[in-house]
Amino acid sequence: MTLFATGDSETTAHLEYVFEEAPGSKAINDIVLDTTHTLFSLRDARDRFDVLHVHSPFSALAASVETQVPTVHTLHGSFVPEMTRLYSFVAERAWFVAISEAQKVPLTTILALNHLTTASVIHPGQVLRLPAPPKPKPSVPNTFAGRTYPDAVARAAAANRATLARRKLPSRAQMRAMVQATAKRMGVDPTLALAVAWQESGFNPAVVSPANAIGTMQVIPGTGVWASDLVGRRLDLLVPQDNVTAGVAVLAALLARAEEDDAIAGYYQGLASVRSRGMFEDTKSYVASVQAHRKRFAAELADL
Repeated sequence: MTLFATGDSETTAHLEYVFEEAPGSKAINDIVLDTTHTLFSLRDARDRFDVLHVHSPFSALAASVETQVPTVHTLHGSFVPEMTRLYSFVAERAWFVAISEAQKVPLTTILALNHLTTASVIHPGQVLRLPAPPKPKPSVPNTFAGRTYPDAVARAAAANRATLARRKLPSRAQMRAMVQATAKRMGVDPTLALAVAWQESGFNPAVVSPANAIGTMQVIPGTGVWASDLVGRRLDLLVPQDNVTAGVAVLAALLARAEEDDAIAGYYQGLASVRSRGMFEDTKSYVASVQAHRKRFAAELADL
């Protein structure tokens, strides 16, 4: 038995054989007896050892699937082609060589990355390529419209989403009426405010995007601070009326600073960005959609 370790490691090990000599019997076929001993021995050993080293090629190789313990196999004699089938069968579930228990890399992956076969010999000092560890998945959605947001923003969005889910909120029809009345009161064309609200949320007061855009008007907290300054009081974006007030106030401010299409684009992309970089392709689609919705709402209001 040989232990392999890095030069700066402090490695200790307790070595223990499972049975003193190879079992044999005239009454039972030696292969059957060897297999039985191996299977039961590996089952008993899996809770007591960190690494298993076995010399029985076939039965131990198959049994190592169930041990979930790094297993080093010493195969005596030539490697016959038939064993490839056995390796292929268990490769995805058994760790034949304890290169790194933490890596949990199947043998087939290591072979493919290093252009090896199951019959290849690995020499001391040889560098093996391993796959890059998978990127941890975010616990909450953090992408929206092709953009990825910091985890802190995504967590804040999840918290706001949960808060709104616990509240009794107005219906979509009630939110539509609220947007229309607020826009009229604040001097914004109601058809435009309705079109923006519909494009942003479909009048849904409970929606929160991964970017932490909140409510019917999809206002992010930073913009909510600006809206609060515009109206002269603190607005709570989680309160439906305050959310609508914030969105309409921002829309009014943008219309006062830019032509209508640029103002609509500024609501989506940010007016400074629109002026310095032009409208992005998705922004152009946004403006076109808002203007189409506006025509529909204008027709509906004209019929009232």
